[in-house]
Amino acid sequence: MQPLKTLLLLIIVFIVSANISKAQSIKYAKEDFDFALYLLGNDMKEEAQTLMTNPNTNYFNSKLTQDSVNYLKGWTFYSSKELVNASLFFDSVSKESALYAKSIFFNSLSNAHIGDYSKSNTILKNFADTTKDFKELYHYEKAGLALLERNYEKYKYHSQNFTYQDFRLIEQEQELNNIYNQLINHKHKSPWVAGIASAIVPGLGKIYAGSYGEGVSSFLLIGSLGAITAENWIKNGPLNWKTIVFGAIGAVFYVGNIYGSVTSVKIYYEDFNNQQNISILYNIHIPLRTIFN
Repeated sequence: MQPLKTLLLLIIVFIVSANISKAQSIKYAKEDFDFALYLLGNDMKEEAQTLMTNPNTNYFNSKLTQDSVNYLKGWTFYSSKELVNASLFFDSVSKESALYAKSIFFNSLSNAHIGDYSKSNTILKNFADTTKDFKELYHYEKAGLALLERNYEKYKYHSQNFTYQDFRLIEQEQELNNIYNQLINHKHKSPWVAGIASAIVPGLGKIYAGSYGEGVSSFLLIGSLGAITAENWIKNGPLNWKTIVFGAIGAVFYVGNIYGSVTSVKIYYEDFNNQQNISILYNIHIPLRTIFN
């Protein structure tokens, strides 16, 4: 009987020790998680990242803390704008976790920031809780993604679910509608029209593209070179070196003015679209921080 009692006692000690170890692991994990959030809140992103990627931390591989670890690693990388890594860890948060919803929405936003709209949409599409607490937020983020893709029919479909009743969403819902109206009412400008206009009147194409200062400068510069060339032509003839030099310089600037006018329209559209995209992403981000904080 004595050996049996000894064996039972050892088993009990082992179980108690294991439970104490788990409890300590969870305690240490919570302390580190709180400290990492404190570091992020004080803009100490590198320190938070060092803490959450320490290979010697024993609770990283514990099933009890795995979801929290993956979420907090994702959040740390997101705060540091390392969005590919952020998405990787957000992806690893399980559906059973209380942090799953937040991970889904910020994972989708992370991929939207890096331009992977397909993955961003897929992440939201696979979200199972679209008919409960996060229905309107789901449609709000999907509407924002639709604007990033310039898919206006898709935007109209999702924006039908805007209630304008939730104080956490109402301002951004209105702002998304403003952006939508700016996008669909934005006047199209043709590079060809800009080029032809500058061929007729130097600088006019740049003014057409919205670069008023550059347009006026081009007109004055090319006009001055043309006037100098004409004056030398009249006084000294077409073969005079001054006529040839100023004429050649004027011709170079004239051709460059046409090309620059065509390019300025493309730059105009790039700047417009970039500004709109930044505004869309910003307006998606704001309610997420409000709802999940």
